[in-house]
This record gives sequence, C-alpha cells and structure tokens, in this order.
Amino acid sequence: SSLRVSDRVLENARYRVTLNDGGDIAGIFDKSLKKQLLTAPARLEFRQEVPREWPAWNMDWQDRANAPMGYVDGPARIRIVEDGPVRVALEVQRTARGSDFVQTIQLAAGGERVEIVNRIAWQTTNASLKAAFPLTVSNSKATYNWGLGKIQRGNNDPKKYEVPSHQWFDLTDENGKAGVSILSGHKYG
Repeated sequence: SSLRVSDRVLENARYRVTLNDGGDIAGIFDKSLKKQLLTAPARLEFRQEVPREWPAWNMDWQDRANAPMGYVDGPARIRIVEDGPVRVALEVQRTARGSDFVQTIQLAAGGERVEIVNRIAWQTTNASLKAAFPLTVSNSKATYNWGLGKIQRGNNDPKKYEVPSHQWFDLTDENGKAGVSILSGHKYG
C-alpha cells in the first residue's frame, strides 16, 4: 500500500498532506498533477460578526472584508489515530477563545480526496468560524451545487459574498488544468 502516516504527514498514492506544529494543514501536494494546492496553511479563522441587522443569522460584507480576529492556533496535540492498510488519520486537538476543536485528517488507500472531520464544542461569542483554504488555483467564478443542478457565481463580491450551496462547491483554475472541490455532508449551505 502507498499509505503512510507520521506525526505530521499523511500520504497515499494521490496526495501528501503535511501539518505544521500549530496543527494546521500546511500543504496538500497532488502527486498526479505534481502541484501544491495551498499557497499558505489551511486554517480555522475566527471572524468578527457585527451585522447591522438580524444578528442571529446575517453577515455583512464589511465583516468579511476585515482580517480575521484570530485563529484556532493551539497549542496543538497531534496524534496518529489510524495507521491501517485502508486508511490513515491524524487527530489534532486544540482550544482557542473558549472553544474546543478536534480535527481529524484522513486519507484512504486509492482515495481521491482529503477528508477533514471537525468536532467543535463552540463557546465563542460574537464570532463565526471560517475554514480558510488559500488555494493555488484561481478563478473569478466558482461552481455551486443546488441539489437539482449547479450554478456558477462570482466569489469575493460585495453584493454576493454569501451564496447558497448544498453539499459541494468547486473552484477550478481559469486554465481548466487543476481545481479543488469542497464537499460537505450537511444538507444546508
């Protein structure tokens, strides 16, 4: 099997995933494309939320345009939780801003995806949590799933920065040679 795991690296035939000491995913290297998919570590960001109206569910563009108010940054406890012939996995435990985070990063033998499972005991007030993936692919439009079809929309737009999507969205490079899809098992966008 091509599966390998150490305290900071998971690897299968398609991907090599590396973690930094803070527990963030520092790199995802796609072996088939011979391409690094991240420009910087994928991090969980705390975003300040001060919407002008409907604070229970609304998000304002000005809050999206501001820098994160912080990160889930540890200290991290990283341990190998699976090292078998079918799957390998690392577990990262951290506490930040009063909330507890357990993130499991998994690769399967012959797998075509990196799986990230988050278990969060959320106690942080006046904030939201964003999973930020700084990608090497770039496109002004992303493709979003609507369940019965798909739609392309702009991203990082002051008028349409929060768009509906169910179960997946995709950002494929403008040249069409590489892309990243984010999948979610949740039924709401």
